[in-house]
Amino acid sequence: MCLGTDTGGSIRVPASYCGIVGLKPTYGLVSRQGVLPLAFSLDHVGPLTSCVEDCALTIDVIADSGAPFLTAPLASLAGIRVGVPKNFFFDRVDAEVESAVNRSIELMGRLGAAVVPVDIPDLNEANVAARMIQLAEVAALYVNHTDPSLFGKDIWALLQQGKMIAGHQYVNAQRVRTLFRRAFDALWESIDILVAPTTPVTAPPIDQATVSINGEEEDTRMASTRLVRAINFLGEPALSMPCGKDPHGMPIGLQLIGAPFSEARLMRIAGALELALAGAA
Repeated sequence: MCLGTDTGGSIRVPASYCGIVGLKPTYGLVSRQGVLPLAFSLDHVGPLTSCVEDCALTIDVIADSGAPFLTAPLASLAGIRVGVPKNFFFDRVDAEVESAVNRSIELMGRLGAAVVPVDIPDLNEANVAARMIQLAEVAALYVNHTDPSLFGKDIWALLQQGKMIAGHQYVNAQRVRTLFRRAFDALWESIDILVAPTTPVTAPPIDQATVSINGEEEDTRMASTRLVRAINFLGEPALSMPCGKDPHGMPIGLQLIGAPFSEARLMRIAGALELALAGAA
């Protein structure tokens, strides 16, 4: 077990690529005191663990809540409404990733869940707003650091980019955030969890600048965070867990997203699916 920080996916992406469990909790559930900030309205602290039970044990200790998170996996998913997004999350992913995620969704149906196709708001727009907020907040944090030798060239370039974001652009990005929050609040009235891939590909080599997804080249960093960044923007809890491997033996990550402060239910569902996946292997 270890703790990680997640501003745009940095718990769930390594969990997906390494075949372990990673939880980005609801914004504000876990204190960030003592953690070097990056973007104060996007930063989250959460666990990376070998299994769902260890994840629940850890969040039980670190959460600013009296509610217990360590509860037994659900014996059945009867009564659970599993939302499967019809847009965005499956628009551009590797065939092996899509197949593994779909097998997990089918398994949840066999466990009794009601599988519900849903339209979700355009998270491409949310990703743009989240990126703008992050750049502006990081630039504000390091505004008094004027020595470029203290930073890597890529980080220094991003800091300068953040300083160019105008105040009205930052405010408008936050207004967009409010609209997305309202849209997702409405979504949670019809489903209990949203199920999607964590990353559109399996782990690429560390020095690989681009990845090919269905014949299209995409920046590796942008591809890796494309399906997770908007959830930081929203502040919802999201858990990544392994759901299979590609033909090269690389892990595939499944992302379970829930309503704010629904971590206990999210992990009970994940625990049931984890047991079922182990039995199906």
